[in-house]
Amino acid sequence: MTSLMQEGVGLFGTHVVKDDIEEAVQKKFGSRAVFGPDAEFVVVGDGNGFISRVVLVTPKWQGDAAGLPEKFILKIISMQNTMALGDKMKENESIVHMTPEEEEALWKHFEGAVHLLHNREVNLYKVLETYESSADVLAPKIFFSKSFEADTKGFIGMEAVEDVKIRHVFVNSKPHQLLPLMNALATLEACGLKMTEEEKSSISGFDYKTIFGTMLTDENVKRMFLMLKNNDEKRFGETADRLAEYGLELVHDDDIAGINKNLGMKDVLIHGDLWSANILWVNKGEEDEIAKVIDYQLVHFGNPAEDLVRVFVSTLSGTDRRQHWEWLVEKFYGYLEQKLDGSPVPYTLDQLKESYKRFFVFGAVIMAGIFGPVAETALQNRDDDGHEERREVISEKVQALLEDTVKYHLRNLEIHPERRTEKTETSSEIH
Repeated sequence: MTSLMQEGVGLFGTHVVKDDIEEAVQKKFGSRAVFGPDAEFVVVGDGNGFISRVVLVTPKWQGDAAGLPEKFILKIISMQNTMALGDKMKENESIVHMTPEEEEALWKHFEGAVHLLHNREVNLYKVLETYESSADVLAPKIFFSKSFEADTKGFIGMEAVEDVKIRHVFVNSKPHQLLPLMNALATLEACGLKMTEEEKSSISGFDYKTIFGTMLTDENVKRMFLMLKNNDEKRFGETADRLAEYGLELVHDDDIAGINKNLGMKDVLIHGDLWSANILWVNKGEEDEIAKVIDYQLVHFGNPAEDLVRVFVSTLSGTDRRQHWEWLVEKFYGYLEQKLDGSPVPYTLDQLKESYKRFFVFGAVIMAGIFGPVAETALQNRDDDGHEERREVISEKVQALLEDTVKYHLRNLEIHPERRTEKTETSSEIH
């Protein structure tokens, strides 16, 4: 049986061929049109999608093309980018690497999860189509899609928005630029509160243990922080060492899956993978504005802080995040109150702020695993005029992230002193 870990014979090394796309379009639109002989397929954003190939398609239809898109973005599920990133990490000789057996087990686990994640994203888009306010979610318009069945072919065809760009972690946004995103998250949550049990079931099945369980070992957490350390050892090497010493102690169910139960909050619909790479921007003269939010594979019912922590960490400078996170959380809560139009909000503002503080550590662990490889890639070209500026932006963010991870971890231990271990006592002596 073929695997997503194997290179395919289809478009750009995937297992999806042109006939698969034509069939999906014909089924969705009731058309018999086919791609013209000079149809264009161009990879865009390569490397931004960890589990996908993103392709701009100009089909140049032959036959009756009434109502068919003249251009569209094709998102094909593929593990080629993910595995390339893994190979890149193996080149770093300063971190401890997995054994071949550990690596094989990790990839097999991840491939199974990828099928589930894609199918749930497809189902979410179908559900959102039924809600009038869904446009405010800022999700792209979907033309057609194919879920995984007993095959290696999963894809989504969506609108191609002109002149969009991704502002990665080495570009800082200002707090006010995130206000449309706060409104979008509030809209998504409000839609989730209106969903039927059948609709909820179609996007269920996610929990962090299922997706990240195999990855979050003590050694892997240690690797994440040691890789960050290599970017600027003088500036934050000591703090990275301290967090590496904590290791898996940083990750606790009470601060992840159990956070709502412990705080008396209701599970609500969240994006689940909200960080800078999944936000599309357009330039509006003096500054960029958010146009779309993409990649809903990790959508699930959880805690809003799961989105808020990661998006603040990845888009804002460390200074702005520290100074303005509460203001942004308050704005989000206000938007949610408006969306619910008098219906009760499923938690208080104080509960939301407390959940942000408790979830911060786990969100930081996930972002640490992303920051390291992204920073290494962004800083490769030392001759680039923007190299030093990117380095400073990333270093400032990482320094604040690591320092705050220590702070919130120790805070969580004050709430749950029973979690203290010999690691905690040893690490706390490091200054």
